[in-house]
Parts: sequence; C-alpha cells; structure tokens
Amino acid sequence: YNESIEDIFELQDRITKRIVQSLAVRLTDIELDRVAAKPTSSLEAYDYVLKGRALAANLTRADSFAAREMFRQALELDPSYAPAYSGLGFTYFHGVLYGWSVLPNRDLDRAFELAQKSLDLDESDVVAHRLLGRTYLFRKEYDLGVLELERALALNPNDAASYADQGLNLVWSSRPEGAILAFETALRLDPNMGAEGLFHLGLAYYLTGRYEDAILHLERSSGRNPEFVLTHVALAAAYGQIEDRAKASRAVAGIRRLDPFFSADEFGQLFRDPAHAAELAAGLRKAGLN
Repeated sequence: YNESIEDIFELQDRITKRIVQSLAVRLTDIELDRVAAKPTSSLEAYDYVLKGRALAANLTRADSFAAREMFRQALELDPSYAPAYSGLGFTYFHGVLYGWSVLPNRDLDRAFELAQKSLDLDESDVVAHRLLGRTYLFRKEYDLGVLELERALALNPNDAASYADQGLNLVWSSRPEGAILAFETALRLDPNMGAEGLFHLGLAYYLTGRYEDAILHLERSSGRNPEFVLTHVALAAAYGQIEDRAKASRAVAGIRRLDPFFSADEFGQLFRDPAHAAELAAGLRKAGLN
C-alpha cells in the first residue's frame, strides 16, 4: 500500500476501509460476530436465523413468508434469542413496505414490538436498531428514525447496511443530499449493495435533479432484482424527466405487471416534504403513469 504518511491517522483510516472493501465484509458477517458474543443455547436456532436472513434478503413475497417461518422456528427453540426477534420483525416490515400485508398498520406495530423485544434482550443488536429506525420512519417520526440509525452506527461504524438504512431514512425525510453521502459510504464498504439500497440511492439522485446518475443506479438495482417494483417506479419517473419515452414505457409496463393497483399519490405520501412527492409524480406523469 503506497501512500503519503503526512497524516498517519488519516492514512490508518484509509487502510482500514481498503481492507474492509477488499475482504467484502458484509453486514451479515459483522452481525454474526456480534451474535457470537451472546450465543443462543441452540445451534439449531442459530441455523434457522441464518436461513431466515438468507431468504429475507431476496425481497420476494414467498421468500419473506418462508423467512418468517424460519425465525419462528428459531424462537420456539430459544425464546430469548434476540436476532430471531429482529429478523422476524423485518419480515413484517417488508410486508408493509412492499404491499404484501393485508393489515399494514397491524404489521407495522408488530415490527415495532419485535424490534423493542430484541433490544430488551440485547441492546447491541444492530438489526433491531435498523428495524426500529425504519418503523419510526413509517410512523413519520423522521428524527427518531435517523437517531436510531445513528445508534446502530455507533455500535458498528463499518456497518454498510446501517449506512444504507440511514440513507433510506434521509431520502424519505426529504434530505436527499445527506442520503447520497450515506449511500456512497455504504457502497465503499459494500460494493455489492442490494436492489433496495440502489433504488433509494437512485431516488436520492432523482430528487436532486441528477437524472442520469439516478438511472445508472436504478438500472443496477433492476439488474439485481427485476421483480423489485419500486425500482421500476423510480426508473419510469427518471426516464420521464429526460423524455426517453421508450424506456419510460418499459418501466411503466414493469410497474403494471408487478403491481396493477400502484398509485403514485399513495407512494409519495411518505416524503416529509410534499414537494418531493410532487417531483416524483411529475416524472411519472411524463412517463405516462397517472
């Protein structure tokens, strides 16, 4: 590693980050180290949690429900296993986020309760802090959501997923510039960011008027998960803004295929600043989606 040593402490930080990137340290690896500090009494429960996380990461309805069963099995074996509660909570949250839930308000409350339960058992559960931050966001308690992600990052400053969730909270809190910084940090730590993170980074770029940058990340998101409907929504808006009608129509077709009842007005309700909802709706109208 060849570098100037004018500031040895800054150099140390850069070397540390380079090592993290080179080893492709993922959030799950970091979390597993934390789990080992407070291990479950049941290796079978531990195995169920790993399987549940792998399924939940696919972000599909079927895999999310299958993951929910894995986490429940873990809790039957060890009712005091904190990561099983936070993992289970995320399945309820994803049901709300992606429209899979029949009773979204009830399931959002369930996700909040499970996050709190996990933290009661283990205050260092980073996933639980991330989940709590997301549920605060959906309750439109934006500042509490951002604060919860700051707690997660205090526990693990090299946690790529916590930076990504901080970016997610900042996007919907109508602070897109801050969201871009958070996501760019997450990408440096984990170049293999998933579809959801890339979607939110693309959305942040969209809200700052950088449509080409938005499209770059949104197309990457679509490549990672073509069934992730929200990516098609942001792509339609971005292509609408640059007046690429063919690609905008393709994105609209993807929305209609994956969510025939999609409503642009409902989608934008989560933004803290109504002007950002209006910006997204304007792009979708230009794409031909009313």
